[in-house]
Amino acid sequence: MRHIIPLFALTVALGATAERICIDNDWRFAFGHTDPARDYGSGTEYFNYLTKAASVHNIGPYAMKFNDSTWTEVDLPHDFVADLPFAREASHSHGYKTVGYKYPETSVGWYRKVLPVAAEDSVMRLSLVFDGIFRDSRVWFNGFYLGGEPSGYTQQTYDITPYVNWGGDNVIAVRSDATLEEGWFYEGGGIYRHAWLDRKAPRHIADNSIATSFVDGPNSAVTVSGRIANRLYGVAPADNETWTLNAVLIDSQGNKAAEKTIDIT
Repeated sequence: MRHIIPLFALTVALGATAERICIDNDWRFAFGHTDPARDYGSGTEYFNYLTKAASVHNIGPYAMKFNDSTWTEVDLPHDFVADLPFAREASHSHGYKTVGYKYPETSVGWYRKVLPVAAEDSVMRLSLVFDGIFRDSRVWFNGFYLGGEPSGYTQQTYDITPYVNWGGDNVIAVRSDATLEEGWFYEGGGIYRHAWLDRKAPRHIADNSIATSFVDGPNSAVTVSGRIANRLYGVAPADNETWTLNAVLIDSQGNKAAEKTIDIT
């Protein structure tokens, strides 16, 4: 019996439904601080970013008017701890680098990026995806606070569609705080993994929803399951709307072993 590797080519008959674009290049970086007054005033405004998004009072790096011209130009992945000096009194578990609670001036990193978005993309759903930010991250888009993640090892996805300046420039801001440790080994700091822009049709296969199971034996069978997302705000799907899902099973030599087309209503 030949071995079958369950690799599936899945398409939905709604045109080009998904594209993942790398946005690793052309970021700007600067150190922040654990003291808000020395952290570009972040959170000290009359109306901070939580109480009033994109407020004219915002002065932190998430503000559209913020001037980052003196910041360092970097590409991702970027580890702001790698170039820090060594110190005898620093944590031996983290390579004696000057990061951690003893070094508030070099434990917080800020990132900013200008992202142009074409006007014709207004029919799409756009999301920011970060494969890893170490750690305790906060993310903004055009001054709107999207959320954060305390762990440095968890992928983060944020739907930015409601906040996009279509046909113009957009600003991504990220704050990472590596003061606390998650392991007893060198962990670094900052956006140390890749970043992406996900561009999807409003109707698409939902993220991380495809699952497969394989039953071996005389009646071998492969089961494919998944979910389709319909992100058309305020527009209900037509009663007679039908989608076509095509699942292809490919063997270890790259040959088509089986194929199944399913109509979904």
